[in-house]
Amino acid sequence: GEKVEDDIETSINLPIEAFLPDEYIPDSRQKIAIYKKISALKNEIQKDELTNELKDRYGDIPEPVEMLLEITTIKQLCQKLGISNIVAGGNRIKVIFDEQNPKIDVTLLIDAVKENPHLGLRPPAQLLITIEEKSGKELLTELQQILTMFVVLD
Repeated sequence: GEKVEDDIETSINLPIEAFLPDEYIPDSRQKIAIYKKISALKNEIQKDELTNELKDRYGDIPEPVEMLLEITTIKQLCQKLGISNIVAGGNRIKVIFDEQNPKIDVTLLIDAVKENPHLGLRPPAQLLITIEEKSGKELLTELQQILTMFVVLD
């Protein structure tokens, strides 16, 4: 009798190298299995377990794999907030909310935009984030911090 919410398929397009290098996982079947595990991650505990598994099986994690794992955290936030797309262009990141299934507290969003000059709103359901030149890790960290501001704890 519980209501099941549909997960939004989130598309993230950022200028970041995020993949499993051949030097790290040479076997294509193992690589596909790891990509499947990464795409199935639902929380930080699962991410930490997979990170430990990768270290045990393949050694130190290279930066493109770290970025791939960080993007899963961003995707989890997007699921909680009803975000369908994140697209980078120029010095902006456009965060597009799913209009059919918004999960964000609009009051929090408006207050954040009023307080932060790097944030803006554009109809119909877009948050614009002005960014400076940042490395992949810095960019993901800043994006994660901004999105986390809007998560309302149950």
